[in-house]
Amino acid sequence: MNSAKQHKLIKEIADYFGVEDRRIKAIEELGEAIAALARKDNRQIAEEFADSLILMQELIYLLGIEKNVESWTEIKLERVMDLHVKT
Repeated sequence: MNSAKQHKLIKEIADYFGVEDRRIKAIEELGEAIAALARKDNRQIAEEFADSLILMQELIYLLGIEKNVESWTEIKLERVMDLHVKT
């Protein structure tokens, strides 16, 4: 599946369920991702990360925070580079 198709599906699913449902589901899936990380189960980590990423994309869309997330991502990456990689 190409990224345009994925983006379309993410919007359709997000619109169908709505922001409150997606918030609750994101909390659940992020908890499952944390549990998988603690167990060091790479197969389950990959599955739970996929679930979490989808829900994050849905919430970014529903909350209309695409630009804010892009800006913060750039700031955070630059901060890590400055503090840890460039030293």
